[in-house]
Amino acid sequence: MITIISLVVVPIPKAFSNSHTSDNIKILVVYSTETGLVNESVRLLDMLLGQFARDITFKNDEAVTSEDLGRITHLIYYGNVPKKLPSPCIQLVAEFNGPILVIGENVEQLGSRFSFMTTRPGAVINQVSKEDPNTHKPIYDLLEVNYSITQVELKRGRAIFQGWKGDLAFPLFAQYDNSAYYASSDLYAPFNLYLGEGLKYFFGSEFRSEHLAYIRLEDVHPMSDPKLLKETGDYLADKGIPFMIALIPIYTNSETKQQYHLSDVPQIVEVLRYLQGRGASILLHGYTHQYRSSETGEGFEFWDVKNNTPIWGPPDTDTKVKKRHEFASKDEYDQYMQGLQNFEKSYINTRIEKGIEELTDLGLYPLGFEAPHYVMSQSGYEIVSHYFNYILGQTQISDKEWEHMGVSPYISTPTFLHGMTLLPETIGFYDNTSATPEADLDEKINKMLFIQDSMMGMFYHPYLGLDKLKTFIAHVERVPNLKWLDLRKMNASVRAPDLTISTDSQGQIDYQNAKPRPEPQQVVQIVQRMGGVQLVLWGVAVLVTIMVMMFIIYMLIMRMNLRKQLFEERTISG
Repeated sequence: MITIISLVVVPIPKAFSNSHTSDNIKILVVYSTETGLVNESVRLLDMLLGQFARDITFKNDEAVTSEDLGRITHLIYYGNVPKKLPSPCIQLVAEFNGPILVIGENVEQLGSRFSFMTTRPGAVINQVSKEDPNTHKPIYDLLEVNYSITQVELKRGRAIFQGWKGDLAFPLFAQYDNSAYYASSDLYAPFNLYLGEGLKYFFGSEFRSEHLAYIRLEDVHPMSDPKLLKETGDYLADKGIPFMIALIPIYTNSETKQQYHLSDVPQIVEVLRYLQGRGASILLHGYTHQYRSSETGEGFEFWDVKNNTPIWGPPDTDTKVKKRHEFASKDEYDQYMQGLQNFEKSYINTRIEKGIEELTDLGLYPLGFEAPHYVMSQSGYEIVSHYFNYILGQTQISDKEWEHMGVSPYISTPTFLHGMTLLPETIGFYDNTSATPEADLDEKINKMLFIQDSMMGMFYHPYLGLDKLKTFIAHVERVPNLKWLDLRKMNASVRAPDLTISTDSQGQIDYQNAKPRPEPQQVVQIVQRMGGVQLVLWGVAVLVTIMVMMFIIYMLIMRMNLRKQLFEERTISG
């Protein structure tokens, strides 16, 4: 809950510079991590920076050189862990004259550039404040737990965000001239939100004074109720709200293992085509949204949750990953790991291509991708980037723990998504299992309202029915200056073997297939997918049809013979 209290006014500083655009911003991030490698926290920072530039380079503090500074416009140092910085790193930071931001630990080692402030051991805070840009009064965001930040005392400059403990205030995002400091190394929520907005000041970005929003109809598959899907889609379309449909081409029954393709259920295909005609944007939400014996919509298709690894083996086997000590040499281990990674690549490529192919064969054109449960390895994102330029939801930021997720409060194109743009999910969904779903929703919305221009990304399950969707939308529409995104008007691009899908600023879909599949081949594939019972029933239906046609032909021949006989009798009778 956001409460406005007129206690201390923190003036909002002017932007650092408005001379840079996303096309010419070039960022160097120097980081200090425990291993010296990019970790989950660095990827969170990557996601926040991805709203401003696509030219972002990451170097650890031991590897950065003077050549790295020669082409950049902005320098960021991220101290993820406290450590003694190498002298060359300190010297390079001191020599850089452009805008510089320090995040987290080790700022005291960076010399006179940050003499406008002093730091002390950590301060504990339980709320964060900033100035409301409309009223110029302070507004407060209450934290769910206490957090520790670096205690900062400003000699000069201003605090854009402040942390509070009782009546004590501690600068959280401080700025003086073209230098800035963020007093926390924790970039998980909610600190990603505060840094996300603070970066807009650092890069001199203009605030849009609006909140972009999007909504997905989630987990639609061949066994979804076409009536409920049509009702929810029609409601959004009638209100003029662009919407997306996260579509799963195959439903797998976890008990019988029977698979149902969209082509097996013409009723749902008809509704999907109809809603696409009304402006819906189709998303590929995996191919089966399941792995091993899990049910569609429940399983983690692109992550082996049981072993907490990427998909390194077939779904019908329990692939036990060997450790380095089980191999005689590093070369043998590397070769083994390369084999696992090659399997994952083939697995993902096959499912993505089959998914796109099956949808386009039905006249349904996917414009973006959403990983089932948002879970996928870093190499998985690179593979998917060869097909899509938009990805939806949240992102997995670790290859060791699937539960490590991240999201940006703004649309972002981080480097680890290899050119894909993330449309983040920030306020979640209508939780029908909660005792207070509406209060939960309002709390999430208020969190995002604390951040200027933040994205309101959400989804809804059509099986919950129309009434709950109306309630859901009514709460979201209370957001001031809300603007719904239309993916069809955002130059979406999809590439697969022999086919491309693209959209323009008017929302027109252009589908090109250089090698259409012949009709007989489609028939063969449909027959191959059928189970035994389906084949028998279709066989009976075909046999009955043939017999009826033969009976009709027989009756026509008999009728013609009878007419001929009557004509001959009349001729003989004279």
